[in-house]
Amino acid sequence: MGFRSDGLRRSATACSVVAASFLVVSITRPPARSGVASTISMHELFDLLLAGNLPVPVPRWLGIFGYLPALGGGLLLLAEAARGRLRVVVRSVGLALAVVSVVAIVWFGPWHAPGNLGAGSWLALVGAACALLGAAIESFAPMKARFGATTADRTNGEQHVLSTLRD
Repeated sequence: MGFRSDGLRRSATACSVVAASFLVVSITRPPARSGVASTISMHELFDLLLAGNLPVPVPRWLGIFGYLPALGGGLLLLAEAARGRLRVVVRSVGLALAVVSVVAIVWFGPWHAPGNLGAGSWLALVGAACALLGAAIESFAPMKARFGATTADRTNGEQHVLSTLRD
């Protein structure tokens, strides 16, 4: 594995770990800067929404979106421990959950006032941006660096694309 691909891999891993941290921490912070949602954490707010205890004209099932950032962050972190195709699948699902949760946070909350986004919403946005950056960086890494070395070293130490295709 060359210096360039190893550096890209480490950068993508760092982005995923930072993204996972931001996404998981986001549900412990208030989603709004002012109002009722500024005094409780995001997961408490969505618990109240799931229970139907909030007087807002929003369907109760939208409370599930409050847990998607943490779930996406956990899957991104889990993907760093996996290898091969499992890594790609887990990372893709984690990335999709992060993006869907951020779209839901921006679209629905805090109650259609983008200037009212609190710390939890901003952390989720930054986490999803880091996750997308990590995915973009990793997509530039060579295929060999992403899925592990499968080539047989030649006697002179060179690795060839044709030997990769045969393996």
